[in-house]
Amino acid sequence: MMNDHRNQSERRDLDDLADDREQGQFDPEKPHTQDSFDQTDQFEDTETDSNETSEDQPAEPEEPSVPVTELYDPAPSFEAGEKRSLPNLPLAEKTLSAWRIGAVIEAVFLFLFPLGYWGVSQFTALPEWGLYVLILVTFVWGLFHIIIWQSLIWSRWKYQVYEDEVELMFGVIVKRRIIIPMIRVQHVDTRQGPVLRYFGLASVTISTAATVHEIPGLTMDNADRLRDQIAELAREADPDE
Repeated sequence: MMNDHRNQSERRDLDDLADDREQGQFDPEKPHTQDSFDQTDQFEDTETDSNETSEDQPAEPEEPSVPVTELYDPAPSFEAGEKRSLPNLPLAEKTLSAWRIGAVIEAVFLFLFPLGYWGVSQFTALPEWGLYVLILVTFVWGLFHIIIWQSLIWSRWKYQVYEDEVELMFGVIVKRRIIIPMIRVQHVDTRQGPVLRYFGLASVTISTAATVHEIPGLTMDNADRLRDQIAELAREADPDE
């Protein structure tokens, strides 16, 4: 009986202690049994361990914020009398593959000449060796046009964006350098043919009052960003804006 009475008394003390803790009215001067204080210490230790465990668990990493920067930082304009450097921005590497596919299509059409020669030779006295020479010339020229010539064109193509102008440089036998003042730019857009679309490329066309210029092979993202940048620089250069 004494043990039961003691257990009931301790149980009531624990219940009172839990109620006081929930209501924020815990009084350390209030008498409690030693077992109650043991239970209290055990509760506080458990809560402390739980907090330490939650602090030890690393928080989920947040996605780093990507700063918005210009892909093409416009180079400073040249002052009067200052030597102009050459453009140094190349076309996308996949542009060469796209051009070579176009060259293959052209070479296929060139083989219509040997085929035509053969057809005419069936009704005339054209020499047979002429057909072989024509086939050989067409084959050699096709290989040169596809492999070597396209590589030369691609390696010679450069461009540069300045604060007040765009400069283009291209050409193998005859090298051309074209300067397009930003103040003359009327329209800028991007274009994609079937071959460029297959390789994820696009061309940037710059229209002025007199003519249209083209940067023929950039990745789609770069083409869009270059188009937007040239349009913004053209608006800043326009005195009416």
